Amino acid sequence: MSTKRIVTAVEVKADPSEVYRMFTESSALREWLADAALSSSRPGGRIVLGWNDGYLTAGQFTALKAPEEVSFTWRGTEEPDVTKVKVSLQPTEAGTLVKVRHSGFGDGKKSKATARAMETAWNRSLENLASVLESGEDLRFTRRPMLGVFVDAEARDADGAPMGVKLGGTVDGMGAAAAGLAGGDIINSLGGRQVRTFTDLGTAASAHRAGDVVEVGYLRDGVADNVQMKLSGREIGEVEMTAAGLAGKVGAMCHRFAEVLAATLEGVTDEEANRRPAEGEWSVKEILAHLIDNEGDLHAQMVATIEGVEPYYDGGFGNSHWRTKVTADSYPDVASMVDSYRHLMAQTVGMISSTPAEAGKRRASFWRVSFPYNEGDSHFDEHVDQIKAAIAAARA
Repeated sequence: MSTKRIVTAVEVKADPSEVYRMFTESSALREWLADAALSSSRPGGRIVLGWNDGYLTAGQFTALKAPEEVSFTWRGTEEPDVTKVKVSLQPTEAGTLVKVRHSGFGDGKKSKATARAMETAWNRSLENLASVLESGEDLRFTRRPMLGVFVDAEARDADGAPMGVKLGGTVDGMGAAAAGLAGGDIINSLGGRQVRTFTDLGTAASAHRAGDVVEVGYLRDGVADNVQMKLSGREIGEVEMTAAGLAGKVGAMCHRFAEVLAATLEGVTDEEANRRPAEGEWSVKEILAHLIDNEGDLHAQMVATIEGVEPYYDGGFGNSHWRTKVTADSYPDVASMVDSYRHLMAQTVGMISSTPAEAGKRRASFWRVSFPYNEGDSHFDEHVDQIKAAIAAARA
């Protein structure tokens, strides 16, 4: 085996003990490096890291010297070599110098390609490590690229096999529109990756960051073409990073939610609230059930994140219509559902305001708790519009 290695480094404004934790605890590894992580931090213990694009690596810890060194083996998906990662943590005046040595790549063509990809990945990941430790900001979210498209359907060939993603339209001022893509076009590749399904499109985009320029292959009226497209970014508001500040922000949101719900549901009968606008669409009670379930899920996620016991994360989360119906059926009327939602919102504020001081200092964890509330209003408002439409349909 070759001793070929790559070396990457970054200085972070954090104590070596905190950086050491970020390389050894499952929940901490998910805060900056991988989408899924299982870590048993002892010599010979496992370390399994997975990403939503399907890449997976499994290895064992070979050396753990807190807070100076973390070493483990690495064998990635379809990679030809078992390689070694050594992380050295050296105290500095500003915090910690983090140096990653990834060695053991072979001399073959595939091994060299793996080494190049690993160097890019480690540079990007260490940049994110510094970000989450210093400000809490997870660059995987804030620099996530957006195409600026409305997706219509998965296009299929004559045999019924998926052949790309058909666009319903594009968003003015964003990458797809600027590149000349339009409704009806079928995207079949992005950044050199084949696109056959919705999942393929998301996976291809996730390999890049906002601002990257990628080649997009597409079909228009059966004719193949390609175009260079600059991936757009999302607007991220300032994330509140103190428990008192976040509690005040969320408390104001909850107060507005309660007032809006009271006004929207005034005079609605239980018969109207139980009626679905159409097959497969939620009734008023089911929409309220979704809000209740979602608030409970936020509580569970908050506990898991703050206490560092998050069980897993593998993406692709969606609504459970079975759970929504059961929740809706368990309440006798709309009034009791609204009372329950108000209680859960009050509990949310209480949990935030009483965040343990030590946990509040872990900026990466607190940022993950706070970030969803930057978009909390839009989620609620969408469902209020849905409630209004359901009421109108019930009264038609």
